[in-house]
Amino acid sequence: NIVNTALQSPYFIFNTGTNYFWRVNASNSNGASTSGWSPVFTFRTAEGNQPSSISGRVTFADTNFIEPPYRYIVEVFKTIKWPPLNNTADYADTLNIKYGSNGYYADYLVHNIFNGSYHVTVTAQTRTIGNEQIYKSVYGCDTARVLFSNCALTGAGIVNIENGIGVNNINMLSWADSSKSIF
Repeated sequence: NIVNTALQSPYFIFNTGTNYFWRVNASNSNGASTSGWSPVFTFRTAEGNQPSSISGRVTFADTNFIEPPYRYIVEVFKTIKWPPLNNTADYADTLNIKYGSNGYYADYLVHNIFNGSYHVTVTAQTRTIGNEQIYKSVYGCDTARVLFSNCALTGAGIVNIENGIGVNNINMLSWADSSKSIF
């Protein structure tokens, strides 16, 4: 059902640095006659950030991790929903915490994000019905606690998604310890 000689893909369809294959056939206007398939063609998308995504690394400042049923997640909030108290994140990704030569860390990728301005946080969240959340880090303020700094409330970093272009290297330092929450 393509009526033009060109077609632009909507967001969230193609990934960067990926080979894609395509072919085409044609039908007349009443659909009574359809041609055979063309030869298969290929194209490769440009290298770069995954479209409409925010990615980076969370490095943990301590090793006193909260035990299950808690899990650590990255949450992304629209700036109009800031501060996040009593708000549900617009996007999230569960962290898979690893140990490396420099300590504990987790790489994350939050994808399918619409154009807009966002704040990024690290949260410890229960898997129980209450879904209690403890905010551990805020991008731009990292581990600055409201008790000692107003940064998390008024100066949190902003990440902009424009024209579906992804943003990487949104790296954060985060607490793991439950007694060191941001909010």
